[in-house]
This record gives sequence, structure tokens and C-alpha cells, in this order.
Amino acid sequence: MGAPSIGPRTNLAVVAVAVAAAAVIGASVVRGVIEVPMFAGLVLAAALALVVIPPAIYLSYRLGMLDHPDDRKFQKEPVPLLGGPGVLVAFGAALLVCLYGLSQHGGWSVAFSAVRTELLAMLAAGAFIVLIGVVDDRWGLKPGVRLIGQLAAVSVVMRYGVVMSFLPRTGAGRTGEIVLTVIWLVGMTNAMNFLDGLDGLAAGLTAVAALSFAVITAMTGQIAVTTASLCLAGATLGFLRHNVRPASIYLGDSGATLLGFTLACIAIIGDWGTGPTPTENLFVPLIVLGIPIYDVIYITVHRYRAGLIRSLSDWATYVGHDHLHHRLLRLGMRPGPATLFICLGGAALGVLAVILQTKGELDRYDKFLALVLAIIFFVGVTVLMELGKNSGDTHEPHDPPA
Repeated sequence: MGAPSIGPRTNLAVVAVAVAAAAVIGASVVRGVIEVPMFAGLVLAAALALVVIPPAIYLSYRLGMLDHPDDRKFQKEPVPLLGGPGVLVAFGAALLVCLYGLSQHGGWSVAFSAVRTELLAMLAAGAFIVLIGVVDDRWGLKPGVRLIGQLAAVSVVMRYGVVMSFLPRTGAGRTGEIVLTVIWLVGMTNAMNFLDGLDGLAAGLTAVAALSFAVITAMTGQIAVTTASLCLAGATLGFLRHNVRPASIYLGDSGATLLGFTLACIAIIGDWGTGPTPTENLFVPLIVLGIPIYDVIYITVHRYRAGLIRSLSDWATYVGHDHLHHRLLRLGMRPGPATLFICLGGAALGVLAVILQTKGELDRYDKFLALVLAIIFFVGVTVLMELGKNSGDTHEPHDPPA
């Protein structure tokens, strides 16, 4: 069976995403926020994704790694599930090239050496996350086994320094940071997987968040984190060529969890405490990743209050149609516009995070207004979620991935 063809609607969507990304990148270069050599990672990762995804599609068919259509899903043909390994290859290869090549670029070697270990640990742990996801996609794993695998990946990055650092330097403070780091990494890993329910949604949100992180870290002189973020953005933008509706390949659990895990690691590796107050800067990564964070918190509270979950095991195994994209579809949106709407919301939050991090150009009232706008945004999303649940939330064995 051959891979599904890619229609003109997909090409138009890819052009729209590319134009939006080019606008952000171009503005950053013109203003001198991001230097041109940093984009080597973005361009290389995007090019590699375009090269490796077609073989991943072919291999998916050969191995029978397919998501088959049924009455709960939008696709009409079986869709390959090996997008995760393809994204990993593109992102990982580009990041390794940058770690070796761009680290020789003048004074950048010091910046790269400072976080090289953390980035390599993130990449190695991400590869393990993908392996777990591929096994799960092919044969299925019990939730407990998946969780143990994710905790193993978390332990790897924590062993090499990817740990939150904002509490007092006491025993209790250090313990609190470790606990919060585990919750953050595991939570974000699964939050992005929960949102992978429409063509292009998880990859599009990741591209938007990674570009936001790239601009913010470039503004604060974090060259290595900027480059890693651009590599991730490039890999997801290249993948979107085959993932926007109608998708010819899905991320699968392997790809969606990889994206969530990597974004969570970048949020920890990045230094967001360079602004006027540490508390204020803690909001930066929370705002950038606000949509997946909000979605997982909302559905957890909703399901608990409705008596649908009562334990961590229930939380891990319950799969329902009560996520943000499901609610938007119930309100009458088509899948394509719903994906675009959510990604534009992510872009708006990214802009607010940039304003919040800006130093010396905007006064504190503007930053206060940025926080107020973020709150208003989530209040509006809550209204949509409440309106969208009037049709009832169903409990299905699997969420439709497209």
C-alpha cells in the first residue's frame, strides 16, 4: 500500500507556516536579536526532516506501523506512525552538528561548553523516550511501564544537571526542586501527547514554542539554548510538510512525547531569571508552554470533579474527548481551522512572553499588562472549554490522532 498523496491544501498550509516562521526569523535578524549563523541549525534540521520523513513513511508501511481508520478518526486511509524517529534524527543530527561546529565560532565556544552536557543528556534521554513510544505504538505498553520508562529518561537528564534551580539553597529547597523537576518533565511529556489529536497540532505548537524560546534566549545571550531551540523548530517545521491535514504521517506516541520532553528540558536549561525579579521570570516558560499546561490541568480537574479519575493510574489510562481541540470541534470548528486557532494562540502567548522578558525597553506597566492579557486569554479559553463540553465528554479507548 502506498503512502497517501499530499494535496494542494497541505501545500498552502505549509506555505503559511513557512511565511509566519520567516517573518519571526527575519524580524529577529534585522533587529540583531539572533545572529545569522545560529540559523544553521534551523535550516539543517528542516532539510533533514524533509529528507528522512519519506523513508520513515515507507518504513512504517513495511513494518505495519500504521494508525488504521475507524468511526472515531478523521483519516480515510491507514497513516504511518514513525514520525517520532524521523523528527529525532533531524533534530539530533542538527544539534550535534551545531554543538561541534558552531562551538568553534569565536567566543561561542564558552557559551556552548556551559550547557553542552545538559543538551547531550537531553538528546540521549529523548532517544530513549522515542524508543519507548515506538514500542508502545507497535505492541502497546501498560501505563505503568510507560511511566517507568519516562522516569528513567528524566533521571538521565537530572543526573547531568537538568534540574530546576529557583528555591532557597537548603535541603528542603533542593528536595522541592527535584520533585518539581520530575513533575514538570513527566507532565509536559504527556501533555503534548494529549494534544496530539489533530493533524499538525502538536508539531505546530512545538514549532511556535521553540521559536519563542529561541527569540527570548537570544535576547538574554543564551546562544547554545537559542541554537537548540532553532534546531527543534526546524525539525518540526520540516515534519509539518507531511503532517498538516491531510497528514501522510503521524508523530505517534514516540514523536509527541519527544516534543513535550524536549520543550520541558529546554525550559529548565534556559535561564529565565535575568529580569528585574526572579518570580516574574518564572512566568516566561509557563506562558510559552501555556496551552499544553492549561489543557492537562483543565482535563485533570474536570475528570476528577466528574468522578472519572481517582488515582494516578486512572489519570494515565483514562482517554476521553475532552481536550481543547475536541471542545473546539464540538463548537463547530473544522479540524484545520481548530489547529490554526490553537497555534495562533500559542504564538500570541509567545509574544507576551517576549514582552515579559524584555529589559530596558518596556516599563513594568507593559509587563503587568502582558500578564493580565495572558490571564484574559486563559479565561477566554476556559469559556470555550465550558461551552464545548455541553455536548458531553465521551470515554473512548483511544483519542483520534488526526
